Amino acid sequence: MNPKEKNLKLSEDFELLHQPNSDLKWRESYYFNWADLKNKISGFSTIGILPNDKKRELVFVLFLDNKMEVYYKEPSLENYVDDITIMLRDNKLTYKMIKPFQTWEIDYKCRKFEFNLTFETRFSPYDFGKDSSESWHQHFEASGIVTGEIKYKDNSIRTIRGFGERDKSWGYRDWHQFDKWFAGHFQFKKWSCAFRKDYEKKKVNLSGYIANDKG
Repeated sequence: MNPKEKNLKLSEDFELLHQPNSDLKWRESYYFNWADLKNKISGFSTIGILPNDKKRELVFVLFLDNKMEVYYKEPSLENYVDDITIMLRDNKLTYKMIKPFQTWEIDYKCRKFEFNLTFETRFSPYDFGKDSSESWHQHFEASGIVTGEIKYKDNSIRTIRGFGERDKSWGYRDWHQFDKWFAGHFQFKKWSCAFRKDYEKKKVNLSGYIANDKG
């Protein structure tokens, strides 16, 4: 089965929230990373929702000028709502879906600057398949072009243009069950690739994909 045939299984509800089962470690995660080599700006962000553990995890990390901006919060989640416009935001970090599988926006605000990034998918998203790893129940990834800006309080602006990767996972996810794990994303002008390698006891699980404009 080639990638395009496999990705016909993706439906728009993959981008939305899913009904959790009873596992305490059930988690739904949205993840983005970005890199602009010319302007030396990179970073990543994730929002994880754990309805049964009654919490969310919001992470934003930005690297520029040999410094880091780090934001990490674990707010309680007493009232789970099946609505990404509510679950994927707080007073500093917001994800907004503009078009499923194609366009997302990330906004982050702090006392020093405002960060705005648009992620435009450039190759077909890759569906890793149901229960293809101990790391997730379902998982898909996509390479994209990222554009945006960092606007400082003095109104100066740093522009961003580069490549990035996004993924979406849901299901039972206990990151502490692995002895160790490695993951990597590699972006090139005409293709991209990604991998993950999990070590659990004496078992090794390797997954990944290669993408271009043909699939």
